[in-house]
Amino acid sequence: MLDFSSGTNQTYCQEIDEEIARRTEEFIRETRALRLKRNQASITYHIPTEILATIFRHVGGANLEGLWSKKDLYAFIPCITHICSLWRTVALADTLLWTTIRVKNNPVNLERTIALLERSGTAQLSVYCPTYSYCEPLLLTLQHSNRIADLRIYACPQASYPQIGRMLACQSWPILHTLDLDEVSRDRIDTDGLAELGASLGQVLSRSPHLQVLGASSLPLRASGVSPTLTRLSVGGRMDDLSFILELLRETPNLTSLELSELLFSGGIASREQVPLPHLQELSILGTDTACVLFVQYLLVSESSPLAVTADLSCTSWSASRQVAEYLTQFVYPSPDEKPVSPEDVEIQFHEEEVLTILMGSTRSIRLALSNIEDVQTNTLELLPALLSPALQALTIRVRDFLPLLSWSTSQWVNMLSAFPLLSKLKVCGDHQNSRLHYPAARVPHLYAALGSGGKSNELIDGKADLRFPNLKKLIFANIAFDSKFSQFQKLADSIEERHNEGIPLEQLRLFRCSGVVEQSTTQLRETCFKDGGLELVSR
Repeated sequence: MLDFSSGTNQTYCQEIDEEIARRTEEFIRETRALRLKRNQASITYHIPTEILATIFRHVGGANLEGLWSKKDLYAFIPCITHICSLWRTVALADTLLWTTIRVKNNPVNLERTIALLERSGTAQLSVYCPTYSYCEPLLLTLQHSNRIADLRIYACPQASYPQIGRMLACQSWPILHTLDLDEVSRDRIDTDGLAELGASLGQVLSRSPHLQVLGASSLPLRASGVSPTLTRLSVGGRMDDLSFILELLRETPNLTSLELSELLFSGGIASREQVPLPHLQELSILGTDTACVLFVQYLLVSESSPLAVTADLSCTSWSASRQVAEYLTQFVYPSPDEKPVSPEDVEIQFHEEEVLTILMGSTRSIRLALSNIEDVQTNTLELLPALLSPALQALTIRVRDFLPLLSWSTSQWVNMLSAFPLLSKLKVCGDHQNSRLHYPAARVPHLYAALGSGGKSNELIDGKADLRFPNLKKLIFANIAFDSKFSQFQKLADSIEERHNEGIPLEQLRLFRCSGVVEQSTTQLRETCFKDGGLELVSR
């Protein structure tokens, strides 16, 4: 038998192991050399390094905006360092690729934070803390406050208000551009904690000479500490007197964007003097209290600059909704003659049974979203006169959910459209991309009869009937379902023929992706009403 315990055999096995290790290392070196040659032959290897670095920045989303929509991109940059030696060299050498830091309270995040701070060199930092906690990664990051340009801390528990305030106030912020504390918890508000956090925030603002974006919708800001360089501001919360916000806005004359979020107030407004905001282009109002919309009467904006107003409100009554609509319209269009009258300027969207959106204008616009309102489909008629100009020439009704318009009667359609005697173009379309629809298209069953001239039913005035919509020339339906069971398309054809016979014919009828279109009726329309063309059918 062989003696495996002898020294000779042990030496022999050790030599074999060393030979295996040597050949393995040679194989790895040769493989690496072959892979390098192969990589060098590829097109991507010959891309200039500065262009390659730029591609990495764009794809990786080296800012917080990309992280919110695609959080997995946060792992993109470390991954590309493992593709090849060139990519690793380029990525590690570019400090701008490592400037976005997501702070979380765990050991892995601490190691990553340390690596990011080292690799980012002296570049400006963007710091995002999705759920606040007093942790080492955050403390370590804030030590570099002199190069933090973007700081966003969310979901701060009330018990931590004083702590986070002191933590921010003890730092200097020479290049801070954006500070967002928008989602501080509002449940069971700790008044003392909020006051201390507000005072600390005032110190932060006084040490931020270049601050342009501030989101602090539930914090008691102090107007004296707000930087006049601000261009975007978000405020809100419960207040006794809105005069505070007016004072705040007087200190920020360069605002281009203002958001009022969940703004609640129990008192009035002591000051009646308007605040000039000549550069304001965006105004967003979000909340459950429609009284906050009355605040716009104290804002004075430029009549010539673009302005987009968005109001997303949960209204308790239609009277409140009408008041909201009137104030917003007066704010955006101080003169009634300025209300939009050109084609495609007005669009009404019905989303669900209790949600209505009205879009108005191009350079100056209103987007009004109302929810939790009773009987939205019928009461909309009361709201439209407050929003739309009688000189309206084109109207688009986009039905994102067909249910609200099913109950509109023919007389209701007539009353609504009659408010716009100069209307020349009407477009009604469903949203075919809405997967929630149970039918292939939207339905507006009582509209078709309303489009007739009305000559048969109206009384004669000076020997002539007061005809409906005498200026209506173009009628467009897109993704609308004509119910054959109730002969809806035939009703539309009858209305068009009635207009033709009364001397107010349509010039154009366009049907896009509509179901239930009757071929016999379209043929008859071509022969009687559209002999020179004007009838267009598109099935897809």
